[in-house]
Amino acid sequence: MNLWTVASIVMLAIIFWLNATIIATPYIAKLSGQATPLMNKKAGVITILLLSASLMYFMLIVGDLADAGLSGMFDPMYMEFIQTGPIGQFVLLQIGAAVLWLVVAVVGLPPIRVLAYMGAAALMSWSFLGMGHSADAAWWAKLA
Repeated sequence: MNLWTVASIVMLAIIFWLNATIIATPYIAKLSGQATPLMNKKAGVITILLLSASLMYFMLIVGDLADAGLSGMFDPMYMEFIQTGPIGQFVLLQIGAAVLWLVVAVVGLPPIRVLAYMGAAALMSWSFLGMGHSADAAWWAKLA
């Protein structure tokens, strides 16, 4: 296990933690009775961190595959190769979820927030289903 692998595992754990935090934020706000603007500000910060962590995870995987130091993180051939696989799909879905989380944090209209929240939760869930041993399974098998 090299440094790239350890760094990517740590970054993936951070992504899991940020997703769990952002999905629980509205429930925590409702139960604690905190002011909505404060929670929206926190959700916006967490969303930016999630977006950054997802991009950093992708770059770490590229760097691990290239095995050429920090310059290997920016190798376009490996980026294209990884983007077409399960890790690329995971990162793209995480970016989509982060954009929808940002809509939840910024938009004030409840119907739009609810739709964005549901869409972000669906994208986040689907991104996790595409990783690991079930990455090659059919979509219906991932739900089983």
